[in-house]
Amino acid sequence: MSTSRHSITETLYPFRKGVQRLHPEPSSDILQKAQTIAKPSYFIFLRRNNVRSKKACLVIDLRDGVNIPKVADVTAVLAAAGWKVDLALKVYGGESQQLAAKASTKGYDVIIPYGGDGTVNQVVNGVMNAKGSSAVGVVPGGTANEWATESGVPLEPFQAALALVNSEPREVDLGYIGVQGLVPEAAQNNTNAQGSASPQATQSSKAGGSSNKSPKAKKKKGDNAKHHFLLMAGLGVDAGVISRVSKTLKYRVGQLAYAPAAVENVPETHPFPIELREVTGTGDDKLLWQGDAWQVIFGNTRLYAGLVELTSQAYVDDGQLDVCVIKSGDILTTAEEVVSLLFQRRSAPSDTETFRGARFSLRAPASIGAHIDGSVVELKDYLSKADAQRLAQAGDPEKVMVEYTFAAEPAAIHMTIPLTYSGELFSKPIAAPSQASSTPAQQPSSNRNAQAQPETAGQINALVAQGTKVSVVGVGPNPDKQHTYIIAGTTQNEATGDTSPVAVRVNDKTAILRQTGEPVTLDTVQTLQEGAEIVAEGKKNKRGAIRAAHLVLL
Repeated sequence: MSTSRHSITETLYPFRKGVQRLHPEPSSDILQKAQTIAKPSYFIFLRRNNVRSKKACLVIDLRDGVNIPKVADVTAVLAAAGWKVDLALKVYGGESQQLAAKASTKGYDVIIPYGGDGTVNQVVNGVMNAKGSSAVGVVPGGTANEWATESGVPLEPFQAALALVNSEPREVDLGYIGVQGLVPEAAQNNTNAQGSASPQATQSSKAGGSSNKSPKAKKKKGDNAKHHFLLMAGLGVDAGVISRVSKTLKYRVGQLAYAPAAVENVPETHPFPIELREVTGTGDDKLLWQGDAWQVIFGNTRLYAGLVELTSQAYVDDGQLDVCVIKSGDILTTAEEVVSLLFQRRSAPSDTETFRGARFSLRAPASIGAHIDGSVVELKDYLSKADAQRLAQAGDPEKVMVEYTFAAEPAAIHMTIPLTYSGELFSKPIAAPSQASSTPAQQPSSNRNAQAQPETAGQINALVAQGTKVSVVGVGPNPDKQHTYIIAGTTQNEATGDTSPVAVRVNDKTAILRQTGEPVTLDTVQTLQEGAEIVAEGKKNKRGAIRAAHLVLL
């Protein structure tokens, strides 16, 4: 399904413009579905003159309209926290990268991809290409959602928005992929030789080998190619499988869509020759491994395909990449590898070689597919014009070797990390929050309810009648505002039975009462469980955010 650019008058949603106004004549079925499912009021945002609020851009992967109904959940929570939010809809492949670059140049504090790991990768590359300072937050809405899983972000959008409010930007490394070029035929003979090399063997890279230039010097075609990865990059079997996955099926059944793609890829699956080298800061290199492999993974994080830890010792702040080479073997060793992946969630040590370093070069056949963060990348996007012509003239890409560069770029970007995260991916400890920035749960509450008088039954009944009844989904603190919580939930229209999302802002000025009229302290709010019911009385805006003056716990 394609959508022409003229059908999108603006993709970056500005202040106080709705989806109907931006897309008067959408030619895409996806956009029509978006307008049908999402009320226009969900896309209207009122600015506030609040110096402590964040300016955020939510970049949405529509996924055939699947993610649209939850957009209002996210924006309600962010609005209740005082954030100023604009929306940007991804309509065609690769557009998220352009939208993120545009948002970064416009000075957004946070750019939030709402989609899968591929959308997160595009936003990261957009910010990097724009040389922006925006932090990147995540609302998971994809298939594997590996970054969300590894960084402690809840998978449910309402809960993810609460975690986003209660988060801090942290510097993380990014991996870089580049292509040095095609390997001269004389140098290919060494790569095609069978067997592994001693890790201590050292060879010069001057004869058709690695360049000692900075990785950034080899970018091709400007902003069109994705050069950075947050999670993993690799060559081999998985790229072939990913390229065959039906997006429509993936949106319907999730990771099960990879099974038929894997079966379809079997005839094309075979080991391939590689030569892996570590490149030093002076440009010299050391041969690490040479031989036939099924797969090569360069990991900035640990979790592979949402299930397996192939690079289990990786950190996102150590300035290094972890490499896992899955070697080819006989049928017994292959079976051992399959069993280890399925049941132990890690690769069998006898079938893998692992390395760690800041920069590597890898030689592999041009026929072998590559991916970054779960999305296939095209070799042609990284080749010079001369190399592209040479490859086209070669006829058989299996006989042409390509030299890749994989490198870590330390502290390359800021990612928002929930304050509740355990910190397993970070080698450096998480700094304890200062007293000035501590969350409401960490500070003594000065809630006026401690001295308040009980309300009468008549007063409680009046509040219940006037207020909005909310079924609680989750509760989270707002660290930007002392003694403040955000309660996310849904409310039901009694006339139609339809439910809509709301987010209630509660602080030490809110009168919090039990149904009996007994006043309770602000700290009681954080004990609310999913499914609990409350009534919030206060000013409600069009985004579903309520500033609660009174809160009744039912």
